[in-house]
Order: sequence, then structure tokens, then C-alpha cells
Amino acid sequence: MSGRASRDLGIPDGLLRQVEAIAEADGVSAGDVIRTALERLIATRKLRKFEALGRAHATRLGLTDEDVPRLIEETRKGRPH
Repeated sequence: MSGRASRDLGIPDGLLRQVEAIAEADGVSAGDVIRTALERLIATRKLRKFEALGRAHATRLGLTDEDVPRLIEETRKGRPH
């Protein structure tokens, strides 16, 4: 990765060296390593947001973690919850 690009993004030298080491070990570019990391970060945040929405909905319905096995079983058997 060019020095200018790393400065524009504010990537500290130590972190950039680690990214470059990973890139070399994996046979990809530093940009690929950073792109993959950012894609994973974005996917993780989306998943956490989705999980939070699900938990909020379950709370409104009065469901707890203990209800999950029963609900799965009822769904598999085609019974109403």
C-alpha cells in the first residue's frame, strides 16, 4: 500500500506493517487485506443490529432464550406457537 494512501486513511505505521505481513503471507495485496477486514466489520455490525432488533421483538412478545428450543420444535412439527 502506498505511503500516501496509508496516511490519507490514518493507518499507523505499526498497523500497516502488520497488514503488509498478512498480505505477504496470504499472497494478496495490503488493499485486499484491508478491504476484507472492512467487509467483515460491516457484516458484523449489520448482524449485531439485526440481532438487537430480534431481541427487542422477542422481548415485546415476552419470549426468552428458554423459549427457543420449544419454538423450534413447534415450528418443525408445524404447530402454532
